[in-house]
Amino acid sequence: MKLDRAEYQREAVDRIHQSVVWPGSGAIVVEFENGNYSALEDIMEIDVFGRIAPVGIFDSILGTAEYYYGLAGPPPGAPTDGRIRMTSVTYPSPIVCWENKCSVSVEYHAIDFATNSVVFNFTQESHFNFNENDKICSYQISFVRLSAFEFSRVLPPQLDPGTRAYYDSLPPAGQAAFIHQAIANGVCGIEASVCLGGADQYPSFEECMGFMLSREFGTWEQSDVDTVMCRYLHSQLAIVSPARHCPHLGPTGGGKCIPRTDESYFGLNLDDCRDKN
Repeated sequence: MKLDRAEYQREAVDRIHQSVVWPGSGAIVVEFENGNYSALEDIMEIDVFGRIAPVGIFDSILGTAEYYYGLAGPPPGAPTDGRIRMTSVTYPSPIVCWENKCSVSVEYHAIDFATNSVVFNFTQESHFNFNENDKICSYQISFVRLSAFEFSRVLPPQLDPGTRAYYDSLPPAGQAAFIHQAIANGVCGIEASVCLGGADQYPSFEECMGFMLSREFGTWEQSDVDTVMCRYLHSQLAIVSPARHCPHLGPTGGGKCIPRTDESYFGLNLDDCRDKN
């Protein structure tokens, strides 16, 4: 039996969210980087555009998928230090679709790689617009309660006992500096190992570390501006696609990890592509 449009769109939105469960999400990132969009191209336009807050604005199915799914757990082969993985999806309320647009609140359950225990429930508010082909043509996705995702909660349980004892002995400012150093070290290690030849961003590991430690560490709410957190996010994707993502680790930020004005968050018209019939 053929589904009516609203029911079809609800199923498409549910599929978008269920695909975030790891390790499927990591596999999607790799497939998309290799030009295989089959996981989503029947429900999402190739030139889909929208905002994933606070990660950025994207104007293609590749950009959308690699950042959206890249947050749900590391791609195959990526380091798991400080990372979590999304393991299940629940809907506090039903997916609501009307006039070719759908909205929903979603909870993802996140598990720490080191302890294999639930770290927190990750909340997301999503809005999708569908065109005349019943494909998603634009979206607004907002991650909320991101303070629960900070490295001060995720990283310490992954330390060896001796290092954890040292970390616990530090005052709050010392713990923050420890995390800054550890994450900067990870970003620079990835840059040194995968950003080779023309993709390299720093003359040496030491210069990379000097730059990272001179930047504000930031929070997940600041992962689209000139922070170490932004470069950490992009370092995970640089493992899969160095040519695309290594520039985002560099001093200029490659157009992603850059200073932004308040005005840059306005003016995106998401409704133009929606089918009004």
